[in-house]
Amino acid sequence: MPEHTGTPSSKLTRRDLIRLAGATGLGLFVTRFGGIRSMAEAAAMSESVTDIINIAATAEAMAVTLLGAAIKGAPGYLNADGSRGLAAPLVTVLKAAQSSEQAHYAFLTHAGAKPLTLTFNVPDPKIATETTTLFKTIETLETAFIAAYMAAAREFAAMKKIDLVKIAVQIGGVEAEHRALARLALGEALPHNLAYEAPMFNDVGDAAAALKKLGFIGGAGSAVKYDDFASGVDNTGMTDLSPM
Repeated sequence: MPEHTGTPSSKLTRRDLIRLAGATGLGLFVTRFGGIRSMAEAAAMSESVTDIINIAATAEAMAVTLLGAAIKGAPGYLNADGSRGLAAPLVTVLKAAQSSEQAHYAFLTHAGAKPLTLTFNVPDPKIATETTTLFKTIETLETAFIAAYMAAAREFAAMKKIDLVKIAVQIGGVEAEHRALARLALGEALPHNLAYEAPMFNDVGDAAAALKKLGFIGGAGSAVKYDDFASGVDNTGMTDLSPM
């Protein structure tokens, strides 16, 4: 599938990218079927909506993949105290996050989204071996996903697609929960440390460009594939797996 070729806007500064890299998941109705119908109709009318949902599906697939790799490798992670293995509560958190990202992906693709790629890269090998690096990376990516959904909500509002604005906000809220849990895993004193999210991107295409620059898409790091992890998603304890 062709990749998005947009370039970062002036809002995405070199400092932003350095901060993100140094710190080292996007799903979009009133009812399930009404929302899918609205998404499909909007995509048919506007190429920009198609771009938004395609990029969102790509990011959700990436989140499912990276989380799946972390869950699979959980016993081998090196913790800050020198011990080995992700703690069971952290594995539970990762499984729940993967479940929600898979729910976002399934909804988007059912609505007609086509991911730009289903193969991703691990730009820093420590993401797969060190607990601190893993959760710093999750914090970084979730911050980007939240900002991307903020951009999507603004774009949908400009199109007067209020039902799609609602979905973008619903998903962005879940991504914010994932970031707070990552910060909690890192031992941050304030896992919920922001009063307002930072508007990092002018549009969703900027978010895709940022992920490419950070090496998660089309990078030189080891490759991981969505298809290797999607079938193993664990929905235990999860509810509201489709929008209402």
